[in-house]
Amino acid sequence: MSQSPMKIKPLHLALGLVILLATAYYLLSNGKYNFEELVAGLNADQIKARIDSARLLGELGDRRAVDPLIKKLGEDETNVYSIAEALGKLKDKRAVPPLLSKLYSRQGYVDEIVAWALGEIGDRRALPALKEANQRLDNPQTVEEKRAKSALQDAIHKLESINLQ
Repeated sequence: MSQSPMKIKPLHLALGLVILLATAYYLLSNGKYNFEELVAGLNADQIKARIDSARLLGELGDRRAVDPLIKKLGEDETNVYSIAEALGKLKDKRAVPPLLSKLYSRQGYVDEIVAWALGEIGDRRALPALKEANQRLDNPQTVEEKRAKSALQDAIHKLESINLQ
């Protein structure tokens, strides 16, 4: 009896994430990883290698990765999701303007991760654009649009709750 692809895919994705996190933990605990090789992976021919490099750079939390990730965000349309996710994990305010440029992608999954990343970074400069995107997505129809709308609202709430200092 064969498994339906819909049941296998979430398991495959979960295992991939576990392996990625285990790799990041191992590299961090040993303090040994080649930063330049990970950044070079952002330019790999294979999309999986580019995705894994971006995600691993985010998991490792090495702030040196911010500039190369921002550069690739503008160059690699096939890897926006993983790059935005990594930038959100790094929480560096330099990523706000480039992330805002990706907010109106017309791809719900991209808008969802960009909104999440902006909320994680916690820079109130993103509020006007997040509110505008939320208004534009007034009547979400697809699951992706509904998830994007929810992420936008979460990011807005998160940024509005940051104390003005």
